[in-house]
Amino acid sequence: MISIIVPTYNVNNYIDRCLYSIFNQTYSDFEVIIIDGNSTDGTVDTIDEWIKKDSRIRLYYQKTRGLGQARDEGIKYTKGEYITFIDSDDWWDITYLEKMYAVIKDFDADICMCDRLNYHFGPDGKVLRKCPMTKPIMQDVSESYDENPELLLMLEVSVNGKLFKKAVFSDYAIKTPSCAAEDRAVMHYLLYRVKKIARVREPLYFYHAQRGGSLVNTIKAWSTLDICLETINAYFEKKCKDNFILESILRMISIETALAGVDSIKQVAKENIDTEAINLIENIKELHRERFPDLFEKQYIIGSYNLRREVWLAYHSFDEIRVHQQFSSIISLMSNPIDIPKNGLEDKNRAKWFENDFSKEYIDTIRPNKKDYIYIDFLEERFDIGTKDNSYFTWSQLYEEADFDKSNTLRIDRLSEKADELFKEACTKLIHHLLSVTDVKHIILVRNHLCTKMGKYSGTALFFNHDWINAINKKLDNYYDFFIVNCPGVIVIEPKENESFFAYEDFPFGCAPYHVNDAFYHNVAFEIRNEIIKA
Repeated sequence: MISIIVPTYNVNNYIDRCLYSIFNQTYSDFEVIIIDGNSTDGTVDTIDEWIKKDSRIRLYYQKTRGLGQARDEGIKYTKGEYITFIDSDDWWDITYLEKMYAVIKDFDADICMCDRLNYHFGPDGKVLRKCPMTKPIMQDVSESYDENPELLLMLEVSVNGKLFKKAVFSDYAIKTPSCAAEDRAVMHYLLYRVKKIARVREPLYFYHAQRGGSLVNTIKAWSTLDICLETINAYFEKKCKDNFILESILRMISIETALAGVDSIKQVAKENIDTEAINLIENIKELHRERFPDLFEKQYIIGSYNLRREVWLAYHSFDEIRVHQQFSSIISLMSNPIDIPKNGLEDKNRAKWFENDFSKEYIDTIRPNKKDYIYIDFLEERFDIGTKDNSYFTWSQLYEEADFDKSNTLRIDRLSEKADELFKEACTKLIHHLLSVTDVKHIILVRNHLCTKMGKYSGTALFFNHDWINAINKKLDNYYDFFIVNCPGVIVIEPKENESFFAYEDFPFGCAPYHVNDAFYHNVAFEIRNEIIKA
């Protein structure tokens, strides 16, 4: 039997939808444990009507307020061999229990997880958008994460959307603290300790995002984030001893949790970030400034969005301390300034990158301190080169999108010998400049490539222009080799392509958007962290 735990508090507008999705499941051997936190809006009356219709429901009243405590309380009353949780404003696909139970039994797993969808509603109750909320993992069944702790970063840490063996909660003495992000406080450790995790690659859990009145949408709730962070560290403390890999993972988990809190605080405050919110954000930063001082070191990035994502995942920095220029070829950046045309680009970042490509000012902003690193990849060398006023610019997507007179310009094909000559000349200048401002051991070259496949985890296919992508990748290998030969001692990261190295059809250059393959980016980030730690 499966025990379903549903914490409730003033959710009368949503509880019917939740319970309807439960009692219309295609799998029927379950019980429902509702833990109510003394609701005052009629929630209990609605639950009583459901109890009259189905004897599988039991209602209990919570002794202390708190979502985590409600779940822990519910576990005490369960009779099933398996446990699953659902928030009272969320709902399931009708096959949720059937599919999750089949997979956890087939693989004798401790936990089974499914994909999730975020539903965003407008004031009129209509769906504005649906967004996937799942971090990809590589395997459908994962053996011990004790042996592969880096995979912890690729798992969704909500307790919802998961089916558990009941025994895991007692075996590992899991107790949820009263704090914000209570899921994160315990789930990372639980996922680390269990022996086997299975997965249903379907969105079976539906999350009501940004609901007004939800605890997660209050500044007060996030004032307890420090308790969550301390709990995470306490669970892992003994395991991290003499294990620098797990220490690195813990660092990322802790910072990612804090960042989620900071983002949520800003979303709650919206345009009116008051003193309370500012102080709370600063307290969270200070906690990490003491624990991880390198969080506040700058990262200079010359290259693609992919590289920016990899560096962000490696550091999980709080502030906008990443100094980054993308949509610019090295050929353009190391050439003479060109008058900046009015571009009509609405996005501020894209407009800035476009202007920097013409002004050539970015390279002069690279002034690292002793502990700062410079990161480089050559994915932007996929673009053709434009010539104007005896100088060069990048014939990028931004150039194509910009609205201005493009006459009196010439285009150089990226696959031409002329482009190779220009790259070698510009790359030599770049290396000379970088070595004049930093030590070679603070330059990290990440050999990113374009991916040739598009699709989803259920199946991929080659891009229609895969021959061109392969030709560009061969060109990029020559460029990386040239840099390494001419910059001896540079730290080189060689990303390992894996199951998650693919993109959507909408990305014809083969670039991998982060929401599709964070699993790939996490692996690269992990290699970056290892190099920094060794240094």
